[in-house]
Amino acid sequence: MPDPADLPAELFDRIIEVSLKVESQDDVDREYDFHDGTDLRQLSELVRVNRRWYGCLTSKLYSKWSYNGARHTHQALWQFLRTIMGNTQLADMVHTINIGNWGYYPDALVTLSMVVVGAEDEHEFSGDEVDLMRKTIRGGFHNNSELESRILDPASLLNGDCRPLVVLLLMCLPNLSTAYLHLPEDSASFAYFLQQVLRFQDNGMALPCLRHLAHLHLLAEVPVNGVGPAFRVSDPGLKIADIWPCIYFSGLRSLALYDLDTEGIVSLLAKHSERTCHLEDMRLVIKPTLAGASSNVRALVTLPQSLTRFSIYWDHNLRQTNDLAPGISVAELWDALQKHRESLEHLEVFYNVNELDDPPPGYFGSLQAFTRLKRLDVQMNVLLDGMTPERLAPFTLKDTIPQTLDTLVLYPDWAGETRPDFQTTELQNMVERSRPLVLALGDNLAAPYYNQIKECERTDDFEPLEAAGPEPYPGLWSVCKGSGTQLRVSSSCVRAHIPGPCEFHKGGACQWLWRRTWKMRMEGLELNRYGAQRLPKGVPLDQLRPKSRRLKTHTLPFTDNTGSEAFMVFHNDIKTERSQLPPLFPIVVYFTHPDATLSPASPKTANVSGLLNAISVEFHFRFDVYFLPGASEDDCKAHYLAERATRPDYETVYNNLQTRARQASAGSGNTGGNATDGASQAQQGPNPPNLPPAMAYTHRGIEPYRGLFLICHEANWRAGAQRIWCVRFDRMTDPWKVRRNVEPRIWWDEANDTQDEADTQDEAYAQGTADTQDEAETEDEGNAELEAAINTFPESITQSFRIAWNSPMTDDDDKDTISDWLRRSTKDIDHNYNLMGIHMAGVRMGWTSWSEGVLRDRDFDSLVYGS
Repeated sequence: MPDPADLPAELFDRIIEVSLKVESQDDVDREYDFHDGTDLRQLSELVRVNRRWYGCLTSKLYSKWSYNGARHTHQALWQFLRTIMGNTQLADMVHTINIGNWGYYPDALVTLSMVVVGAEDEHEFSGDEVDLMRKTIRGGFHNNSELESRILDPASLLNGDCRPLVVLLLMCLPNLSTAYLHLPEDSASFAYFLQQVLRFQDNGMALPCLRHLAHLHLLAEVPVNGVGPAFRVSDPGLKIADIWPCIYFSGLRSLALYDLDTEGIVSLLAKHSERTCHLEDMRLVIKPTLAGASSNVRALVTLPQSLTRFSIYWDHNLRQTNDLAPGISVAELWDALQKHRESLEHLEVFYNVNELDDPPPGYFGSLQAFTRLKRLDVQMNVLLDGMTPERLAPFTLKDTIPQTLDTLVLYPDWAGETRPDFQTTELQNMVERSRPLVLALGDNLAAPYYNQIKECERTDDFEPLEAAGPEPYPGLWSVCKGSGTQLRVSSSCVRAHIPGPCEFHKGGACQWLWRRTWKMRMEGLELNRYGAQRLPKGVPLDQLRPKSRRLKTHTLPFTDNTGSEAFMVFHNDIKTERSQLPPLFPIVVYFTHPDATLSPASPKTANVSGLLNAISVEFHFRFDVYFLPGASEDDCKAHYLAERATRPDYETVYNNLQTRARQASAGSGNTGGNATDGASQAQQGPNPPNLPPAMAYTHRGIEPYRGLFLICHEANWRAGAQRIWCVRFDRMTDPWKVRRNVEPRIWWDEANDTQDEADTQDEAYAQGTADTQDEAETEDEGNAELEAAINTFPESITQSFRIAWNSPMTDDDDKDTISDWLRRSTKDIDHNYNLMGIHMAGVRMGWTSWSEGVLRDRDFDSLVYGS
């Protein structure tokens, strides 16, 4: 058989391209694939066929490279970097990179539902490897000790920090032309690296790297924080201080910035007024900030010598909802664009606005002075305002649209409401006056009618139009047809439904414009949701389980109400592994097998830490483990009730800590004293020193039952059928308590932090607010119905669940694990309480038990809430 490599290079490339296409249901997935749907694994295998294939295909394999910290390990990044540093020929082949989720967050909290990097990701850099990195740095940046120390920082290298490796990688790619980078919140090293590159250009020297970089797409990386109400996830933006040097690279032609924080742009650019910006394509998605965004955006728009394409999107509504400074003025933006009116060919302006906004954003002047404009994507209120009759431009649509346009993408917005004759005049007059063009209207209400017209023309069947009602824009279809204008009407962005380029991208906010890197951002959000984890490719999220490197298991003994030894078992992450403070919320587990033991020396150990790993949910809890050899379910119930009678309620401890935090904060603020003074004022409470660990008096999510525990009948949970029994019991009898526990309500109010006020509030809630006898009777009837419904529940419910996702299933319906059930039953607790936040605040303050609920730090509240 002839070797395909003998064919001309272009034919061989086409054969390889077709054969390696990844099959997908439609072209949408391919469009969003950074590698254009190429099967990289197969391509890697074809490279090894023979030397000729290697020579033909290696450049295709290395031309694009992607690193996604949500899926790829630190080790994978290092292996590629080491290969590039050792083989300059391969480094020359890399033209496009896509790097995201590479930020290093040493304070990121690890949740029990996460998968973290295992031991295989541990890499201790040898002396030779560090010397290789040092040689690479010195090869491009001679005697730059500061840059060298930043990249080769021993702590960063030891802790798996990806940031210095990414900077080093950028140094090693001499032919890099396109880069997609999701910048982490702390990008100081990256910013310093860019400044050193620009220094060469300032001195009239060739750039040591990035000399061929022409297209740069920067996005703010989704931060790795915790999950649930325990955190206020930060929402960082691109900081101009981190990226400004690249704006002045002489070879850079297009720059796209997503979530740009505009604060400080004017002052920073003023410091570099002697520099020249050669950008031709600028795309901005603006993040609302506390600074005046309008002047900062204007400074950025007027910076380039001449723009051929400009795109901008901002949310004007957020300016008011967040009490921000005045938003971006359309009029100021219009003034800034005047510099580029003889060069602009493509203009996109879109903002989210409410018609009642005051002051209004304003509107553009006539665009007819933009003599080279070929495509315009814009809202009608940007051109004519018209969000109210008093705010209408003094000219019409036909007066502002330039005759050079080939494509006009228009969003009618409020025009039809403020000028009733708009639909029959403005659009028709504009079409009649302009040369033939593509007119695309973003109108989801009108789209069905015009799509039906197209279908009827295609099939020569106009009868259905009689029942379709009047034309949304009367006469527009016929006017467009007569003038040669192509009319397309759709519901804003259609990229998710129709293959091919999207025409409705709303000034840069559309995902399609960022399609080559957007999947990485979505996986960053997924990474954020599930904690600092690595997501194994192809593994369902419900099968993700923790590994041992980042989580340390603690086992603390305590004495139960009978004087027997019991154990608290819980996880701590690697940053707090020395802490002995257990989580506040308990899940009680009974081992009833005669041979069950917690001793690690025993071959029949209960392996409670493994059970804790298997039962991992998005909820911060500990195991309270009791060994009752030969006990029945009733024995466990009796022990549970007796134990609960001697323990404080976790809700009481939680609320007490909250109250102490508020009182200490108020006391410190009023008296000017230190944190200890504030704490000493709030030591009273229902949790005196030396109390045993708290229990749960009620479990939100399992009403009308108050008691919940698990029973393992095996000596080791991995033995036998790998099942665990969940027991719910201690049924409530008071219908109002059931109603109160089922319906979410605020258990602590900042404005009512005394016990008397809380009692009054509870009494008012319990008695209801009925103003009439009829309403009171209705309430009584409702309680009676609820009491009757409660009585239909059995005294207790016992269910058997698979312990882990890979435990044997008895039938097709046996798919739920105990983790699945706990995830559903604890969601109300997780929603209403800040258990992980309180726990980590206690860890930072050095607590070893919840009996130490005495504040030692005036910033306790900020430790919990991040405020």
